[in-house]
Amino acid sequence: MRSPFRFARNYCCGFCCGFATGAVCGAVCGAAQMWVLATWSQHAFVWQAAMLFATIAVAGAVFFIIARLLRIEELDEITDVVRRKLGRRFSRA
Repeated sequence: MRSPFRFARNYCCGFCCGFATGAVCGAVCGAAQMWVLATWSQHAFVWQAAMLFATIAVAGAVFFIIARLLRIEELDEITDVVRRKLGRRFSRA
């Protein structure tokens, strides 16, 4: 039988890793809002859409990097699934 302390430790580690990655993504989005998106209303729609997409892409990349550095197991599982799907798709071509 597993120790309840091991479960609690794993649960706390998962929560802390998720909190850390979320905090870093929030910092990226906050910085973008402060500097890049500060003059939002003065620009054309295409610029607004491009900067918003760039902000989301950078935050996603930062999340992925931080999660890989913290060795979050769920991200490894998702990455393996995506690699298998893309591997099948590109091997047929």
